[in-house]
Amino acid sequence: MKKQTRRKFNLALKAKVALEAVKNQKTLAELAKEFDINPVMISKWKAEFIGNLSATFEKSDNTDSKEIDSKELYATIDKLQVENDFFKKKLQEVGNQDLRILLIQPRNSKISIRKQCELLSVNRSRVYYKPVDEKPENIEMMNIMDRHLTKHPIEGVKSMTLKTFCHLFLKIKLIS
Repeated sequence: MKKQTRRKFNLALKAKVALEAVKNQKTLAELAKEFDINPVMISKWKAEFIGNLSATFEKSDNTDSKEIDSKELYATIDKLQVENDFFKKKLQEVGNQDLRILLIQPRNSKISIRKQCELLSVNRSRVYYKPVDEKPENIEMMNIMDRHLTKHPIEGVKSMTLKTFCHLFLKIKLIS
């Protein structure tokens, strides 16, 4: 089965369909068939259209200042994006990942750990990972194997494993 992509409708089409729905000259089913749109979607657009009618008659004297502000905002966003990209690249070149992990502030209320990790190019798993200490039994076994290997450097793995196992078995027998 082919996955359907979500359709996007432009504002002009939405306004046209909502206006036709408000006129009540055709049923929702007829409009849906004509414009190839789900009737539920048409009823939502109609309700939104009716709900926003009062905004049509509100006076707005500062439309030019809104356009200027939005242009300035977009310019600022572009500038910040360039600076952010530059910062990320330079940070990756300069510091290794362990140093960048130290820069993360877990209790910072203004920026989340996720965002800090993204900005510093660090995997979050590295931030949350706490190394587990080796079990004392494993350390003891490794020490026994090291002592045995230094005394008998030419023995192979099978002999060393067998002797280590026997040594541990005798030790457990003596303890119990």
